[in-house]
Amino acid sequence: MARGYGATVSLVLLGLGLALAVIVLAVVLSRHQAPCGPQAFAHAAVAADSKVCSDIGRGPVDRGARGAPWLCRGPPPPWPPALGAAVPAHHRAAPRGACGGPCPQPFPAQQHPAAFLAGVNPALFFNGTEPLRPQDPLPWPALATTLETVATEGVEVFYTGRLGQMLVEDIAKEGSQLTLQDLAKFQPEVVDALEVPLGDYTLYSPPPPAGGAILSFILNVLRGFNFSTESMARPEGRVNVYHHLVETLKFARGQRWRLGDPRSHPKLQNASRDLLGETLAQLIRQQIDGRGDHQLSHYSLAEAWGHGTGTSHVSVLGEDGSAVAATSTINTPFGAMVYSPRTGIILNNELLDLCERCPRGSGTTPSPAVSGDRVGGAPGRCWPPVPGERSPSSMVPSILINKAQGSKLVIGGAGGELIISAVAQAIMSKLWLGFDLRAAIAAPILHVNSKGCVEYEPNFSQEVQRGLQDRGQNQTQRPFFLNVVQAVSQEGACVYAVSDLRKSGEAAGY
Repeated sequence: MARGYGATVSLVLLGLGLALAVIVLAVVLSRHQAPCGPQAFAHAAVAADSKVCSDIGRGPVDRGARGAPWLCRGPPPPWPPALGAAVPAHHRAAPRGACGGPCPQPFPAQQHPAAFLAGVNPALFFNGTEPLRPQDPLPWPALATTLETVATEGVEVFYTGRLGQMLVEDIAKEGSQLTLQDLAKFQPEVVDALEVPLGDYTLYSPPPPAGGAILSFILNVLRGFNFSTESMARPEGRVNVYHHLVETLKFARGQRWRLGDPRSHPKLQNASRDLLGETLAQLIRQQIDGRGDHQLSHYSLAEAWGHGTGTSHVSVLGEDGSAVAATSTINTPFGAMVYSPRTGIILNNELLDLCERCPRGSGTTPSPAVSGDRVGGAPGRCWPPVPGERSPSSMVPSILINKAQGSKLVIGGAGGELIISAVAQAIMSKLWLGFDLRAAIAAPILHVNSKGCVEYEPNFSQEVQRGLQDRGQNQTQRPFFLNVVQAVSQEGACVYAVSDLRKSGEAAGY
């Protein structure tokens, strides 16, 4: 009897031991294989322009660093790396001696990108006599030396030391008027992000002269229409969603004059703040009806801004919950097409954006406390650059946080004037329309140009295009779309990262 009792106890203990082993094994496996699907990560992720840069960034993120993927980005051309732009670019100031005059050309007269490449050290962009192909290694020893020097000796070696002197001497041979005094007077700005409530989320995005205020305005207006997954269930609903998006983008385009540098134009400080409030958003919603054929003055639309395309973005989410969204640019392909051979730096042409900003229209939206001559410029004309002024930008590296749900979305994009349209649509699709992150970024976008016409990315829904045309929306063809969005999201224990396939990107994580 005792022997049978002992055997029973042994079997019970064995069963408990097996059950405990199964539980421990399940816990261990769950730590290595999150129940989020094969495309999710359990801890952290990096979304850069290319798999190489995402992979390079993954290691430093694991060790607490965040900058490696940004330094990696660049090739394939025409987006080479350039010292000076991050979260977002601020090395974009007019020289202290600038006070108007002729606008710089996108690249020097008679100079084409191919001619520029041929004039640079052939070993940089060429393998023998052939240009480098995508995925070819791009040795850049001069730039590597510059970055190492700054890392070991500090930034002053660039702004006041020998690196700055070499840069000024190199570009003086190309006709530059930049002086070492200009570099010495330049001060990077560390400012608080704009903080805008968007329902359950809070949006953090950069203030003027970056484009965060415009992105906030667009999302704030759209939030008030209460779009949801059901809004996209039927054809008429999809047309209605995109009609309201188009109208909002038209009004947003009419407000871009508010992105002037508030340090150089203090009266614009309040003008940009108006974009963040519910008062203006509600007024805009009241002016949006079922038609899209209003006069341009209805939206305060003005002429075109810059079309910079030499931009790149990386989104990072660390295991400790820290997040970085960083966008850099040299404006147009290869910037000013001026190369400093001793420092390895390709100069940007951001002054072009100061020349291409354009006057506010005469719509019915509230006017800020700005003088009638538009901060020093005559009515209907652009005002000249102010010495030291930072140029307006479409860059919108952003972080959205939902503390109640433990959710984050780290997002930003490249593509010049397409950035805000692309990022806004990705956020709208992810937060409100039921898209997962990959689908939200992959979805073809639409864009509103300076004449109020809608431009559709290839493969955009023909059904929606016809519906918008029936509502009076005019459309036109865009030669090419260069919109690229990178994002990382955290949803509970799951981390999702997407690098845009439009640039053959691939994210990395662990």
